[in-house]
Amino acid sequence: YVSFMNPSLLRITGDLTVSLWIKAQTIQNGEPIIINAISGETEATNALYYIVWDTTSGNDISYIHENGSGVNSDKVFNTNLSVNVWYHVLVVRDTTANTVRIFVNGVEPDSALSYTNDPTGGSSNLLEIGRNELIATDTFFPGLIDDVRIYNRVLSAVEVSALYNSGVAKFNVSPTKYLT
Repeated sequence: YVSFMNPSLLRITGDLTVSLWIKAQTIQNGEPIIINAISGETEATNALYYIVWDTTSGNDISYIHENGSGVNSDKVFNTNLSVNVWYHVLVVRDTTANTVRIFVNGVEPDSALSYTNDPTGGSSNLLEIGRNELIATDTFFPGLIDDVRIYNRVLSAVEVSALYNSGVAKFNVSPTKYLT
């Protein structure tokens, strides 16, 4: 895992795109992928982006952010991922449209999360890739995470596709698996 002491450049409360490749070797609910949060219920500890594996109703990806009024904006995206397979996961938060969208291997497998309040605070957070210290015992992503990119803007459809296509050969992914 990688842990940062919340550099201001990555304390993003506005538009956000997180792009990464993941390959889980086992699956348990709540396995951390990338988290900008820390334990606590104050403005300074609000989760600015919290992306984890969710097994509540399948092998899905969950997204959460918090704002000062104590409201969580969250959704479990229906991604139905498998173990031992590389996936390109890209999350886009658009604060103008008040939506969060997820793409898996360049395709949007579920509808967007619509929310009311943008994330706020987060000045005390850690940015962690593959680790979650928010619970009593640390949890770690049981697999591989590679080519992590964090942008403070909304990527276009062309850019989303280009990021996925740039890694297809490296990660040996079928470009048509999610096409219908």
